Amino acid sequence: MRDERISAICEPARRRNKRNNTGPSMKSSCCTCALDSQGNSAFAPVAAFMPRQPSAMTNFGRRFWVLAALSLGPAVATSFARFAYALILPAMRAELDLSYSQAGSLNTANALGYLVGALLCTHYVPRLGNRRLFSFGLVVTVLALLGAGLAESFGGQMALRAVAGMSSAMVYISGAVLVSNLYPDRPEVSKSAIAIYFGGAGAGIVMSGVGIPWLLATLGDVAWRSAWLAIGGISVVFAIASIWASRRITEPAAGATARPWSMSAFQGALASYFLSGWATSPT
Repeated sequence: MRDERISAICEPARRRNKRNNTGPSMKSSCCTCALDSQGNSAFAPVAAFMPRQPSAMTNFGRRFWVLAALSLGPAVATSFARFAYALILPAMRAELDLSYSQAGSLNTANALGYLVGALLCTHYVPRLGNRRLFSFGLVVTVLALLGAGLAESFGGQMALRAVAGMSSAMVYISGAVLVSNLYPDRPEVSKSAIAIYFGGAGAGIVMSGVGIPWLLATLGDVAWRSAWLAIGGISVVFAIASIWASRRITEPAAGATARPWSMSAFQGALASYFLSGWATSPT
């Protein structure tokens, strides 16, 4: 097999030399196919490193499109399932006759669901893998968004907000792990890839901020169900693209045992959150 590759490499050069040489025969210094004392070709070291079959994931451009499709996952899980709720809530409160306490509890259910989803993600990733959790989380999130446009009762909306929070955590966390393994041969690109992945959430927020107020201003508060259904429909397309992208990323190998976190590393963040809550609390 090696000799056949060597012959295929050297034959074009031999033909060019035969056509171009009108004088004494001259050997090309850049393509020498002479055999050494052991019968091996001098071109063998070069032929050994030639790729036999191009891999789809070695192409930088193709991997970028995989990254772009994967970044639609945070748009569904974070922008549509979490932040879009704040834009639809006033219309929901008016139509469902919710109290301020009930409206706030919907957001609390979503936050608690996100916490539970994050804990479940750390527990099930070693068993199921990041790709399965990512795909499962997207499917459940899309169903929860569509269900929000159909649920009639406060209890139903409460349950859907909790489910959406739990599944969106799986998408957000598992997708970040997957994108970190998208450029294993280019470590310097991995940081930018992760930033682009999280940037998908920003793109989703822009879409929600432009589309939902326009829809409610045009059709009135009764259109809050249509807003959820529209978000769910867009999420179906985004989820299909993201799941496709996740299938084209190699599942990251299990790493070494993580060292325990030090609480001192979070002191600054915890203090800033406390001061923010204290400054905005009623006096």
